[in-house]
Formats: sequence, structure tokens, C-alpha cells
Amino acid sequence: NIVADTTGVLLSGGTYSLGGNDTIHRLQMSGGLLTSTNASTLSTSDTSNASADLNGGTVDVNINSAGGVRSASGTTTLNGKVTSASSFVIQGGNVITSGSDNIADTATISMTSGSLTVGGNETIGFFSQSGGSLLGSGKLQATSGFSLTGGTITANLGAGNLSVNTPGATTLNGTADSASVIVWNGSLLLGAAERLNNSANVSVRNSGLLNLQGFNETVGTLTTSNNATISGTGTLTASTYTPNGGTVNANLGTGTPLS
Repeated sequence: NIVADTTGVLLSGGTYSLGGNDTIHRLQMSGGLLTSTNASTLSTSDTSNASADLNGGTVDVNINSAGGVRSASGTTTLNGKVTSASSFVIQGGNVITSGSDNIADTATISMTSGSLTVGGNETIGFFSQSGGSLLGSGKLQATSGFSLTGGTITANLGAGNLSVNTPGATTLNGTADSASVIVWNGSLLLGAAERLNNSANVSVRNSGLLNLQGFNETVGTLTTSNNATISGTGTLTASTYTPNGGTVNANLGTGTPLS
């Protein structure tokens, strides 16, 4: 190793260039360029929460963080890959991935504020969002699903069951390929027409709200129960409708009602 495993690295400007793979204790980055001459990997050995803080700058190397990755401020451009299978927490700031598959396929991303911009198609393990914005021209796929409790999604979502819960409202401006969409509580607002998979099984339960706003939507099946609400001036069309409670204030298209 070039730097001792027990040494932390603080980078706020300039360039830090790796000559090869290296392990350090912690990384705190708020600016500058973290790079290498041969696609090296920088590992952090600290297993405590978020041993790689990315709060600004450009990362060209691969990051393998034993304690996970965190962003709280600044704008960080990720050209390398986060290869660790642990958590990636976005509490603020802006994280930009420059291409496809910049984050480990098994990683868990949790966003409470700030933004994540996916520059290409990305597969991860699990995605949760309670605030902030998911942006970009790429598609984010989460094999273990999406948990949405607030914020705005402008990027497209790939496969993975989609669950909406309290406390907040989530606006879906992008599309979602999810085969299963469950609005348990909280609100899902559609920001344009045909945001959901045409064959999706959509269930609005408890005190959940699905708001079409002024847009038309086609899904596979629709089930409502308890105090669920479907609202908006658009038309929701499903092959079958199963009303087990709730209120429908939107228009329903053709389809078969099931009791």
C-alpha cells in the first residue's frame, strides 16, 4: 500500500492520484480530483457508518468502502465505480454518475435530500427515497425493489416492485417498469401520461392516494381497499377492477369489474 491502512485522506482541492490499488482508513472528499493511471481501486477499512464521504469533486477511481458511501453536500461526479455492496446514503448534495453500472449491483441507495443523476442504466439491490430528486437520462433498476416516501423521480425506473408509503408525496415524472405497484399510504402523483407499466398490478390500500392529476394511465389490474383514494381529472384504464373499499374521484376506462 502507498498509504497506511490506518491513515485517513482529506481531499478538498487539487489532484490525488493513485499509482495502484490502495487501502486507507477513511476518505473525506469535498473537492478536487481523485484519479489514477490504471483504473485503480481505493478501499476504506473503517467499518463504521460511511467511511467514504463524497461531498464534492470528481472521482475517477473505483471506491470499495467497508463502511458505505455518503453524500451530504456539494456536487460529486462519479466516473469510477462504487464496487462495495454496502449502503450509499445521499443526505444532500448532488451525485452524478457519468455512465452505466457505476454502483455495485447489490448496493442499497437511500436518499433523503439532494439528488442522484444517473447518466446511464444502473442496477442496484434496493432503492429508498424520502426526499430529493432522482434525475438523469438512464434507467435505475432495483432487484429488491423501490420504497418511496417522498421526493421527485424524473429518471426512469426499471424492474423491481414499487412500494409507496407514508409520510410524504412522491411525484413520478419518469416511467416505472415495475410489475407490482402498491400505494400503502402516502401519495403517488403521476407527472405525465402513461408513467406505469401497462401490465402492472396496482393496489391502493389503507389511506394511500394515487393522483393521476390531468393524465391518462393504463395498467394491468387495479385493486382498492380501506380508505384508499384515486383522484385526478385523467382516466385510469385497467383490464380488471377490484374495489374492496376506498374512493374513486377519477375517471375509469373500460375493463372488467370484479367483486
